[in-house]
Amino acid sequence: MPACRVLLAAMLLGSACAAADEAPRPEPTFSGDVTPFLTRFCADCHTGAESEAGVDLASVETLAQAQSDPSRWRQVKGLIELGAMPPSDHYDLPTDDERKAMVGAIEWLMERVDCDAMDSPGWVTIRRLNAYEYNNTVRDLLGIDFSPSEVVGFPMDDVGNGFDNQGDVLSLSPLLLEKYLKAAEVVSRRVVSLDPEGLREQRVDGQTLFVGESFGARVRLAPGKYRFRASMRYGADQQHEVPAEVTLDGRPIGTLNAGGKRQTLELDFESTAVDGPADGQIEIKFVDDPAGARRHDYKRRLEVDWLEVVGPAEGAAPLPGPHHRFVIATPKGEKEEDTRNAAEAVFAAFAPLAYRRPATPTEVSRLADIVVRSTLQGASYEEALRVGLQAALVSPYFLFRVEDRPDGSGNNPRLITDYQLASRLSYFLWASTPDAPLYDLARQSTLHLPSRLRGEVRRMLADPRSDALVESFFKQWLGLRNLATIDRDADHFPAWSGRLRTAMLRETQELCREIIREDRSLLELLDADYTYVNPRLAEHYGIEFEGRDPEQMYYDGPGFPANRRKRGGRREGDYVDEDRWVRVPSPPHRRGVLTHASVLALTANPIETSPVKRGKWVLEALLGDPPPPAPPSVPSLEESAAGSHDLPLRDQLAIHRSNPSCASCHVRMDPIGLAMENYDAVGRWRDDFHGHPIDPAGALDGERFSGPLEMAAVLRGREQEIVRNAVERMLTYALGRGLRLEDQCYVEEIVAAAAKDNYRFSSLVAAIVVSEPFRMSGHTKPKPAGSAPAVRPQRTAMLPPPTPAADLGAALGLLSLRHER
Repeated sequence: MPACRVLLAAMLLGSACAAADEAPRPEPTFSGDVTPFLTRFCADCHTGAESEAGVDLASVETLAQAQSDPSRWRQVKGLIELGAMPPSDHYDLPTDDERKAMVGAIEWLMERVDCDAMDSPGWVTIRRLNAYEYNNTVRDLLGIDFSPSEVVGFPMDDVGNGFDNQGDVLSLSPLLLEKYLKAAEVVSRRVVSLDPEGLREQRVDGQTLFVGESFGARVRLAPGKYRFRASMRYGADQQHEVPAEVTLDGRPIGTLNAGGKRQTLELDFESTAVDGPADGQIEIKFVDDPAGARRHDYKRRLEVDWLEVVGPAEGAAPLPGPHHRFVIATPKGEKEEDTRNAAEAVFAAFAPLAYRRPATPTEVSRLADIVVRSTLQGASYEEALRVGLQAALVSPYFLFRVEDRPDGSGNNPRLITDYQLASRLSYFLWASTPDAPLYDLARQSTLHLPSRLRGEVRRMLADPRSDALVESFFKQWLGLRNLATIDRDADHFPAWSGRLRTAMLRETQELCREIIREDRSLLELLDADYTYVNPRLAEHYGIEFEGRDPEQMYYDGPGFPANRRKRGGRREGDYVDEDRWVRVPSPPHRRGVLTHASVLALTANPIETSPVKRGKWVLEALLGDPPPPAPPSVPSLEESAAGSHDLPLRDQLAIHRSNPSCASCHVRMDPIGLAMENYDAVGRWRDDFHGHPIDPAGALDGERFSGPLEMAAVLRGREQEIVRNAVERMLTYALGRGLRLEDQCYVEEIVAAAAKDNYRFSSLVAAIVVSEPFRMSGHTKPKPAGSAPAVRPQRTAMLPPPTPAADLGAALGLLSLRHER
């Protein structure tokens, strides 16, 4: 063990150990190695209140002080390593050896950890459900598919460590508390129905259909006879009729003939429900146009104003599914005791699901009390249940993911309860509440077993709810949420539109879904030889769509100028099969997310490309090695290359790098971005830039390549760095907290476990789920006296910066007070 520590120390200090018996070098110290360097080269500018960029290094006198702000010292290390600090015009500059020694000393002192002696899984700040988790939880808990956060208008959740599910930043403001109260009221009204007779007529708005197209809606049906009604017309005063087929759950129930005049058409059918009320899908389809008109002639369209289902002709109207799901008991009489018994039955079933753990008799009794008091004040039983439901939905145990510490201190690492583990697992993979199988395993106290956890990972990843990983984890990791904020100049990019931007995002999402759904290697993000397109994106990439020319699949809507189908014209209209997505071989010059239009547009400027942004994205998102912030007073690229805009972009960047303060960072970023210059600001392929042939040669840490495909191959060769970065991001997302230095031991274990299965997605997830930080909670145990620190191999990736903890006590008190009332 001592020899290993010496070897690793030598590696970190930039030295080579020629033999195992080489004389051990002394371990660096903060006072002996770091302080002298800072005093000589940094104190002039970074001392006291007037320090440049607000960085006072002279006030840091001990290693403990430095370790309290690790993100700052990683930045210091990066600037020194790149040669950006001290600046080139400083009167005294360190030699290369002095820089290497200083960087090695900082790494040794700030990034060492003894994995053998370490026993610190850590614990997470109590976490509020973010808006996305709230919507999903309400959907899965009560069976209503709408977004309360959008209807009520929740304020935007804060982001910490790159994600919006981090406990330290999920505070609760008075405004959000008001929104929670309003959302609970809205949800309760959608769940508990008060007017069954009003449910006999179920109407939905219609839409315009062309030949072969259809649309439908979910309706609630009881056994019995129903009438289907639709208001529609064919085209604009057409002289003949067209058939529209009506189906229920795919079974034809009749055909309506629509003419040129708007009219309400009807047909009778019998519900297929057998064992009581059930949801059904009713659809109307524009089957055929006997006149053989051009497929998308706007004068020959089926305009459906609305659809309506009326019934049943006899018996009670069917109550909605959420009502049946929640209201499982009604009073058997009119006494107060009858109301209490029914309410307790309802909340004895509901409260454990809402609180994600067994509910105590007192908690159930309090919710029943609210119902009873409401009925004594004149409310009906159903109205009173709405109030009780609202109380449950504003309880801290619903809004927050509470993990109690039985010992009161959390100082002893321990396995969390199986119910808490079920919540961690479901919110990690589904961003929603646990389902029945998870609860059953928690009830049996077997969920914590590694074999059970691995089995649940496979089951849950196969469930459609795992799409939450795409919507929440992948989009935030890759920065794709920012795509919604970008726009492009219509004169330079006529085909640009919001729908093209949506299609760009969808392509990357589909690739991520494929990796999850088919359990592929995470590294396929880099070099997948397949992708997904719809007609709009196929035209953007210059390829066919299922053997058809996508340009000929485009059509303009009403009010558009004529003759817009010309190549390169506007594309605000629609395409035939616009919503159809197909898997295709990667188009020429494209492999993986590096060549997706979403990433290329995200990392460009409004009109021109940005090699700097693209290089920074690769370093930060894929390698986990973001460049340090630019030093103060560094000129922008535009300022550096003023008067040189006719030069190739590579030459403009070379001018910018002639400034030593710029070169230190750009020497690594620019060659990566320049390899992607064949893609313009919206991700289309091009061969020249302002008449200059594009030179896509680049390099990464001395390894050269030409073009994006060769660069992807080089990145593939650095799979350990890329997977380690992905694991760090995924573990941060799963735990809801920033990673600490000690967590690197677990990261290395997870990467090693996943490597045995070629980094398949399920292997990565399973390794995280069975890791100690995910299954345990608690602080570090005291280390044995005399235990020596160990170090991990040198890395360039930086840990996410820590964020300040949010004080939630006052908010919890307000919720508790409201709950008691």
